[in-house]
Amino acid sequence: MDTQGTRRAARWSSGGLALVGVLLLLPSFVEPTRTMSVSDRERGALLKTESDWRWGRVRVTGVENVELQDTWSWLGLVVFGLLAAGATVCVVLWLLHRPLASAAAPAGVGLLAGSALTTVASRVNASLTEVDQGVAGLTVRTQMTLPGTLETASVVVLLGAVVAMVLTSRLDRAEVPAAHEEPQPGRTPGRVLPGRPVALERGALRPVGEHLSGPPVELVEDDRG
Repeated sequence: MDTQGTRRAARWSSGGLALVGVLLLLPSFVEPTRTMSVSDRERGALLKTESDWRWGRVRVTGVENVELQDTWSWLGLVVFGLLAAGATVCVVLWLLHRPLASAAAPAGVGLLAGSALTTVASRVNASLTEVDQGVAGLTVRTQMTLPGTLETASVVVLLGAVVAMVLTSRLDRAEVPAAHEEPQPGRTPGRVLPGRPVALERGALRPVGEHLSGPPVELVEDDRG
């Protein structure tokens, strides 16, 4: 098996997985991830609708879609943008195999995954705590939007990308290039430079025909007898 090809495939697979996770989060920049509606149970009239964005924007509308509140969290939007942009840059460096990318890419993607996990957990907790206010004659419905669903999927994808990146980095560190291997003591290096004799160690194999390389012996006829 081609080890270098395997490591390259693992790097591109983990990097591509991380990019998919970032793309899944992009709709939540512009669309709410959760909506809550309050309606009159007897009349069926919609009294209030609340839309929540993952970065902190809250928009509340009343009867006939009259806007009652629209609060923006600019700090949350900036932080979310920086995390997404930083993770994207780290993944690009990871794919290009740049120095320090083995540490920066899992860290950048991990921070984005942690941020998404926090908002998903907060949304799920808010949905579970909403109760049907039957006593007041009101019906409360909480719904996760399509961007919210994509955000939940992105958490799984990003966490999987972090694990794949860590495993790929360990594989890179475990693979030692053959060109950098030092010759072991007691072994003769396999490369012989032209014009330089090779010092053979005791017990090593002798060159073929070395026993015939002595001085020539002349044969002289014996005239005696």
